[in-house]
Amino acid sequence: LRAPVVDVLPVGSLVADSVAYPGFNYYTAAVVPGAFYKISITGMNDDADLLVFGDDGTYTVLAQCSIDNTAYIGTTTPEDCVIRAPGGTLYFGVDGYYLAGSVGFFTIAVDPVATTSLTLSMPLLDALARWEARIYAVPAPVPDDYTISITGLSDDADLHVFGADPFLTAPATCLNTQIGTLPENCTFPSGGGTLYFVVDGLFSSTATVSYTALAAPAMP
Repeated sequence: LRAPVVDVLPVGSLVADSVAYPGFNYYTAAVVPGAFYKISITGMNDDADLLVFGDDGTYTVLAQCSIDNTAYIGTTTPEDCVIRAPGGTLYFGVDGYYLAGSVGFFTIAVDPVATTSLTLSMPLLDALARWEARIYAVPAPVPDDYTISITGLSDDADLHVFGADPFLTAPATCLNTQIGTLPENCTFPSGGGTLYFVVDGLFSSTATVSYTALAAPAMP
């Protein structure tokens, strides 16, 4: 058997590509081990599917994404995976098995996910570029119930709260994926420490989505 053709994607670039029915595109990207990245496919004309294999260079075992939007079937909805790189190379692909037509077009990107420090009880007006994601770290040393929220959205962004897990390995404590500009929030108990959450702009329809992020002790 011939070895598959593997395309190497530069981190931080949006690349236009296509996949034929019922084919599979193989990709790699050179990354920093332990850093967070967002792999995304957008602008589809048909049902192409993103599959992420982490450090599995055989493209066999799917990796666990901290944020996993790769299960949309029969649509042209964009898909993404936020993942902590387990090694120096990420392996992923785009599957054309469920295309309705002969060729599916899309754009694909691997972007680093930045971390922003947030001060407890101080709202932060922030913004994401279209389809970007960002991690927030909030020192909250006192055991208490906390509420994390995003409000005043100019477009669609989604809140994913991971509590005190800096590696975003466990499933999100709260998963908020309201459609459009509806505010999103999550209240949960914490034993103290730094709290982590992610705002993902995968479903934004404008070049920039702005919002106010806030983490504070929950109101009694």
